Amino acid sequence: MSEMSSQGPFTAFLNAMRHGSARQILELGTVNTSFLLEVIGSADWTPKIELHCTDPTTEAFDDGLVAAADGTNTVFELIKHLGSEVEVNDAIMELASSSPFDAIFISNAHTAEELLTSFMVAHDSLRSGGIVSLSADLITSESTAHAIPTFRDMFGDLYDEPANHLFVKL
Repeated sequence: MSEMSSQGPFTAFLNAMRHGSARQILELGTVNTSFLLEVIGSADWTPKIELHCTDPTTEAFDDGLVAAADGTNTVFELIKHLGSEVEVNDAIMELASSSPFDAIFISNAHTAEELLTSFMVAHDSLRSGGIVSLSADLITSESTAHAIPTFRDMFGDLYDEPANHLFVKL
């Protein structure tokens, strides 16, 4: 994913997580370790972070994250949400009803409908002052990008957008 570098849209999201001392972070649409590795490598703002992700079930996924976390001063707890899209979304929203997320990164969706569903889950699962952002691939993809203005139309008055595609819930 191209945004996983020192330049690009991910930088604003990482800075917002740091500024808000994000402790409970969710990645929706997890397909690889890129986002989580970037967070692990940069997270020095709090002693413990819960990292939530969806979909990955490979041992190599876990091994890569454990190796990256070794030697950091932050304790990371990885929580995987597995099952069908509906089951995962329901579990995330149920968890968030008692403990809303500080930051949510939407890394993957195949269609605009999937992306809009992820936006809606993120909205229902995010605390006030929490942040949502998207991978550059979703922003530029013809099959998903038109969900972004739909989200803005539906929820725009409930968010500040201090940087392109970085949404802060009011």
